[in-house]
Amino acid sequence: GNVLLPPLVKRYFPDRVGLVTSLYATVISVSTFIPPFIAVPVANSAGWRTSLGMWAVTALIAFVPWCTLLVRARANRTEPAQPTTEEIETASAAAMGRVWRTPVAWAVMVVFCVSSINVYTFFAWMPDMLHDIAGSSQAEAGTLLGLYAAMGLPMSMLVPVLAARMRNVGVIIQGAVVLLVVGDLGLLLMPTVATWLWVCIAGLGGLLFPLALVLINARTRTHEGSVALSGFAQGVGYTIAATGPLIFGVLHEVSGGWVWPLVFLTIVALAPIAAGVVLSHSRMIEDEWHRPVASKP
Repeated sequence: GNVLLPPLVKRYFPDRVGLVTSLYATVISVSTFIPPFIAVPVANSAGWRTSLGMWAVTALIAFVPWCTLLVRARANRTEPAQPTTEEIETASAAAMGRVWRTPVAWAVMVVFCVSSINVYTFFAWMPDMLHDIAGSSQAEAGTLLGLYAAMGLPMSMLVPVLAARMRNVGVIIQGAVVLLVVGDLGLLLMPTVATWLWVCIAGLGGLLFPLALVLINARTRTHEGSVALSGFAQGVGYTIAATGPLIFGVLHEVSGGWVWPLVFLTIVALAPIAAGVVLSHSRMIEDEWHRPVASKP
């Protein structure tokens, strides 16, 4: 879903990329922070099976519109004048190959990767970690996790619209790095002092996610370029990010505490600094694909 949505925005809303990206990123944020707030109370009152199983209903609701698109795509195959879904949402092999050699694509991938490592890791480990380092109860830790996720809501509403109008998005990226580092260091050095504050600051650093979504379209000229960049940045970025919770957990197991895991997250949070330098210029990936090659003497 994440990989497909930016190219769909590029195709159907090319003149409102920032607004539409903000809209669906906001829906993602709301859908992210609601579960931690209600999972524990539902489990306490109705059992963990109900608390877990109720999200299957949400998945079924999301299944309906995608089935509708699939039916329409099959109907369009009988009409030669109408492009099929495969023709709309695929990039040529050449484009997919060139995107691997594009600095802008790698920079966007790093932004995705770092954002996802922080989010995946905190969602997996924050309740246990807060219980140990801040003395939070299970319900309090769940509430703090929901607060962490809720910080993505204002960022999802603001960042895509702002980034779509800015020439230098490097400023936003550097600001996100500061927020992530401060949040991680706060939990590392002063976990029992204003725990909610460090959680909120770390959550605000999640602005990298909606920023990366809008950059897929802001740094491409064509629909094919958007498809190629989305597939590369999110495919590679999420694959690397999936190792984040594992590394965090291994460091916790080996060290017997949370110092080294938080140091790991702090170091990871510094990676987008280089990406911000690359993305500070309004370069498009298609321009890098078609740079003239100097002729041999």
